[in-house]
Amino acid sequence: MSKKKTVFSLIGSIAFVLITSIVMGDKNKEIKVHDYTYVGESKHWRGEYYLRGEEIFYEEDGVFRAGSWHNDQHRIIYRGKVSELKSLEHLEVTFRTSTRKSKTSRTFSKPPKDIFFELGSGGGNGNFVNLKDPIEVEVIWDGQLETFMLYRDDL
Repeated sequence: MSKKKTVFSLIGSIAFVLITSIVMGDKNKEIKVHDYTYVGESKHWRGEYYLRGEEIFYEEDGVFRAGSWHNDQHRIIYRGKVSELKSLEHLEVTFRTSTRKSKTSRTFSKPPKDIFFELGSGGGNGNFVNLKDPIEVEVIWDGQLETFMLYRDDL
């Protein structure tokens, strides 16, 4: 796990625990912790998607309630040598689930210095994707296209 991901997850976890404790006090509750890594690859690319979050279920005044938070991080890795990317001018990557889509575009004025492309992170409250579903990744670079699937590495 990268240092950035660890710090990101730690801050999100602390914030969620504090907010949940303030809002819920000592009410009867169930917390499901999610910490998953999805991986997959194609001929030229390897994709990684990290998902960390919690779902909380509780009863308040006889009413069943639920809440959640999540942080996620995406990246792709070129499976060749960085010298093979010397003519790279445009990179577009889409991560797609059954309920969400994340698209990132980058334009390069100079050749990349690394084969790792951090595509950003996100998070928030709301429902999780179906945690067992694969994630489709589409990579377009300088007119070439590859599509592949990411699967949870613990299934």
